Order: sequence, then C-alpha cells, then structure tokens
Amino acid sequence: MPTWVGYSSVDDTKKSNKLYDIELIKQDYLNQFMSAKGSRLRMPEWGCIIWNKLFDGYNDTMRDEIEEDCIRIINSDTRVELQSIEIEVENHLLKLSMLLKYTPQNINFDMFLTYNTNLSENQ
Repeated sequence: MPTWVGYSSVDDTKKSNKLYDIELIKQDYLNQFMSAKGSRLRMPEWGCIIWNKLFDGYNDTMRDEIEEDCIRIINSDTRVELQSIEIEVENHLLKLSMLLKYTPQNINFDMFLTYNTNLSENQ
C-alpha cells in the first residue's frame, strides 16, 4: 500500500495519472529543479538557481552555490534524505546526479538532471 499519492498531468503515455511514493517525489523535485528560483508567485525561495547560473563561467564558487541550492531543495522534503550529489560540466551540459533515500521505506533511488547551456541546441 503506497504511503503518498498524487497526480500528474504531464505524461499522457501512462494509463493513469496517479503517482505513488518515489515517483511522486521525483515529480515534485522535477517541478522545483526545472523552475527558476523566484518564478512562483509569492514563493521567492521556490525553484532552483541553476537557471540563473547556466551562462556564467563555471568555477568552484558556482559549483558550491549550485550544490547548496540542490541540498536546500532536497532537504525541503521530509520524506527524503540526500545520500550523495555530483555536479559535472561537459560540452555545454551541466549534469546533476543525486542518490536519495526514501525514508518511510528506507529505499535508495537515483535522480539525474541535465541542463543544456548551448543555445543553438535549445531552438
């Protein structure tokens, strides 16, 4: 029996729009990681700073800021503990790899996000 139930209107290929437990958490995180910080009305801390940093020169300071923001986002959900995070930049891509633990059932799961910094590929 699932602990958490939610809905998604994003994926039309699935028979049901219900999401459970880890899949619901992943969708919740995707909503926040794929939105610029401050883009939600009356929620200035919601969203991710990566969108504001994509075209800055990548350096250790920027990496630390992105990592701190990712930790903030992960820690905002009490159902999950961050086990590890890796940030990698290569060929106009910023890649996040996170190992997370779904605490109610003590299950580890991965989450991978890629941000493209090459404007010609985004058109």
